[in-house]
Amino acid sequence: MPIQFEIIDTPRLLLKKISPVEYAYVLDNYTDEQLAEFFDYTPELVARERDRRQQGISSFSSTLLYFMIVDKATGKTIGSAGYYRYYPAHARAEIGYILTDETYRQKGLVKEALPYIINYGFNTLNLNRIEAIVEPSNVPSLRIMQLFGFTKEGHLRQHYFSNGKYDDSVMFSLLKSEWATS
Repeated sequence: MPIQFEIIDTPRLLLKKISPVEYAYVLDNYTDEQLAEFFDYTPELVARERDRRQQGISSFSSTLLYFMIVDKATGKTIGSAGYYRYYPAHARAEIGYILTDETYRQKGLVKEALPYIINYGFNTLNLNRIEAIVEPSNVPSLRIMQLFGFTKEGHLRQHYFSNGKYDDSVMFSLLKSEWATS
């Protein structure tokens, strides 16, 4: 069965929606090489996604919904953005984004994609709250939070374990009522 993607069209990008159904289908039916091409992932990222699939990509209370970011000019998948912890019962989700191809960074593409992703969250998913967790040293993401009106809620000490050490995070949120007025 070929996958039919919901697509959001921006000036320079196509945002192809991946729900748990499509995600499971590609992980179950594509080879590692096909996955690497499909998502523009390194072998390490393919292995991580397969591991996530084994652990379950959704649970009784949360799921994921994200969009592959595709460069219109080349047709190449250059990253993803969307909701990685989506709690429908609580009308909230955590937003995340990554450009996996470094040559596309610092070109305003996340800034272009994010309003569409935020609108989708508030208007299609009917979210009340969008959360973001950012590394304190990730200056570009901290700027994105400010640009789109996210409120800093706190500093999470030793929030995640990475590369053999515990790192901090900064928690942000954006409410539907705040987005509607901006």
